[in-house]
Amino acid sequence: MHIKLGMYDLEKALMKYIQEEMKSNLDWFKDSIYYEINVEIQQPVEEQLKHKNGKVMKTEYGQPLSKVVGWETKSFSLDDGSEIEIYLERNAEVTS
Repeated sequence: MHIKLGMYDLEKALMKYIQEEMKSNLDWFKDSIYYEINVEIQQPVEEQLKHKNGKVMKTEYGQPLSKVVGWETKSFSLDDGSEIEIYLERNAEVTS
């Protein structure tokens, strides 16, 4: 299953969550409230594994081996043209 949500869908969902789950009467559509939606993601920083002689280690298929040496935080704000895509697939173990 592939789900694609545009910025307007995200705004409506967030407003519904704020009103229902947080028991708030806030409505940024009616009250002309300024808001921003920011996304922050963590991405691994990888380093290639090397032999003692400095040559890059490779798998049996010729792909370089690497290890995670840290994490990098990236942040950006969403605007009117932003979308979020979600891909769902049933796990084969669950269906059998």
